[in-house]
Amino acid sequence: MQDVHWAAAGAFGLLMLAGPATAQTTGVDPACQVEEAAVVLSCVAQSNGRMRDCEVLGVTPPNCGFEEAALEASEGARVDRSGQRGVRAGQRVRFAVRYRPAEEGRPSQPGP
Repeated sequence: MQDVHWAAAGAFGLLMLAGPATAQTTGVDPACQVEEAAVVLSCVAQSNGRMRDCEVLGVTPPNCGFEEAALEASEGARVDRSGQRGVRAGQRVRFAVRYRPAEEGRPSQPGP
């Protein structure tokens, strides 16, 4: 896994484990009652920082729709291409998208 710095997290922050309304808009199966989910993606960074050619390398739990939700969310994400830790255009990056339920008093914060 790489330590990717994000210029924009895209829709990673929109998927929450907190209810059927959110699940309907993201494609996650509301019947999947999980404490946490993770999707490992591999994508190619473009010169503008956006991701392309994303592939799912792994998902826990499977068959709940988190794979599709993470792929859709990656479309709006942009990696930071500046500085020493910046990602080069054309470089394939591998990262995990984790989804966790909201804690009391704090909204759910899924993200890369």
